[in-house]
Amino acid sequence: MEEVYKQLASHLLEGEEKEALELVQQWKEERSLTEVHEDIITPAMYHVGELWQKNEITVADEHLATAICDYILTLLSPRTSETNGRKAIFFNVEEEQHHLGLKMAADLFREQGWDARFLGAGMPNDHVLSQIEKYQPDVVCVSASLSYRVPALKEIIRIIEETVPGSYILVGGRIVQKYGMKEWNTSRVDTLGSLAEIKGWLNKEKEGTFDETS
Repeated sequence: MEEVYKQLASHLLEGEEKEALELVQQWKEERSLTEVHEDIITPAMYHVGELWQKNEITVADEHLATAICDYILTLLSPRTSETNGRKAIFFNVEEEQHHLGLKMAADLFREQGWDARFLGAGMPNDHVLSQIEKYQPDVVCVSASLSYRVPALKEIIRIIEETVPGSYILVGGRIVQKYGMKEWNTSRVDTLGSLAEIKGWLNKEKEGTFDETS
């Protein structure tokens, strides 16, 4: 598996869009969307990030890889006419630019029949709140990657709880994966550190074992 995700990372960094897409599509033939996301796309992009941290690639290389990966995720995004009537909105904390994981999370919701609205990266809080009030989602999903985003993460959760009482909030991203942050969990807030955890949460909700009032 390591060979596969490193091969994908190489295609992304070389700008080989066609080859990268073919590799992902071949991998997807016998695997679920979650497995594709977690087993090759996520580790491939982590590998790209590690190369950048070691100064082995340039910022331009990293941006190229991210852009192609974003394009591939768009092509993989589930398209279904069957909906469950539930709505979720997805956004990063203010000024956070790492959005690929959040985009994958939105696709898991779509796969389960949710109407998922993905706002992308770096959305100012006032615009996020405007969308939440307009869209009236059942679940609000917010993501952060870096530890210094914790104050911003706490602030947007506080604002949502005060402005849109009754909202259910899911918190994810690399920061949750790294630190766990289960102490943040309340009756209306859950922290989920991986796509597998998100899928587990969705399965509970689908089966009716998720208690919205707990």
